[in-house]
Amino acid sequence: MEDVVVVDNLHKTYGKNVIAVAGISFKVKKGEIFGFLANGAGKSTTIKILTTLLEKTSGKARRPNKSKTNNRLLPTRSRLR
Repeated sequence: MEDVVVVDNLHKTYGKNVIAVAGISFKVKKGEIFGFLANGAGKSTTIKILTTLLEKTSGKARRPNKSKTNNRLLPTRSRLR
């Protein structure tokens, strides 16, 4: 099965002292059911980065089978209006 989401060494920080996501990596294959389970581990931040609602600090978060201009999981806000 092909990868439909690839997250590699994803980091998100706010300022110098607040680490929201610290190097998470995972792949989701086509047809796979995937979920996050944890307490205060950056789940919402990771989903916001994957849906382009928030910019990552470093790392990769992508959909390999999509072009660079359409590498989003959801439409941008301007398309939702």
